[in-house]
Amino acid sequence: MTRRRRQAGFTLIEMMIVLLIIGLLTVILLPNLIRGKYQSQWSACVQYQRNLAAALENYNAQEKSYPAALSRLTETEPKFINAIPSCPSDGEQYLNRYEAANTKLLGGTFDMYTISCPGVHYAVLPIISQGFPQYNAETGLRQKNSNE
Repeated sequence: MTRRRRQAGFTLIEMMIVLLIIGLLTVILLPNLIRGKYQSQWSACVQYQRNLAAALENYNAQEKSYPAALSRLTETEPKFINAIPSCPSDGEQYLNRYEAANTKLLGGTFDMYTISCPGVHYAVLPIISQGFPQYNAETGLRQKNSNE
């Protein structure tokens, strides 16, 4: 009687179990990784808005008015900020999402501003409304629409 040697390698059942485990880990971990990516973009967007607000407050302290456009922060001497940042979620700059307002109707001065996010955080993070986060001179950071 001759003995057959078992060949080295994996059986079909062993391969299927390994693939099943990898598939289950992917299903469990992938949504958390994606949410983490968008959460970090949200945090960066909030920080950029805080930096812009600090530059706007410095401008206001020197000029006694907020600028009509964000680009003034980089054009004047001294520069109040080196460059206008872009939202990490879509790459659009905050330039078009800045609104200066004159609430006291005092000539050509602006005493209020709002910076809103140009990005698409609301598409992935369900608790976020479109156009948020917002930074306002009066209320500070608003992370979601209080009307919802």
